[in-house]
Amino acid sequence: MAKTEIVGYAEIADMMKISVPGVMKAAKTDPSFPEPITPPSMRSPGWDRQVMQKYVDQRGAKSAGRRGRPPAVGSKRYKLPAEVNEEIERRIRAAGTFAEFVALAEISDNALRQRFSGKTTWREVELERFAKRLGTTFDELTGIRP
Repeated sequence: MAKTEIVGYAEIADMMKISVPGVMKAAKTDPSFPEPITPPSMRSPGWDRQVMQKYVDQRGAKSAGRRGRPPAVGSKRYKLPAEVNEEIERRIRAAGTFAEFVALAEISDNALRQRFSGKTTWREVELERFAKRLGTTFDELTGIRP
């Protein structure tokens, strides 16, 4: 029987070609990230190398975008009129904290501000999440029928 080779965050980071904090984030947020099989002799979590390699290969097959993050596949982009962006921003600020919506969109606060200013386009998935959180529909929020 072959002995299981245990890998830690640093080895997984090399396998995934991302930083160690990126691996830690993936371990917390990606539901398909394998469960650790940490032996009692290890202080940090450990994973089976073969299981991790399979995960990395599957993730790589999905990811053609930024390193370490699968792209938002099939998400349309929308350039909204300034008055629609202003209305979305007003509703977001009235409904909760700016940080809550940054987390909901899974982008940085600067990226969200650029969407409000019209400098960058909105992803459909962001607008759908915002509409749901605001208790409305995509087309009511944007005036666009998806």
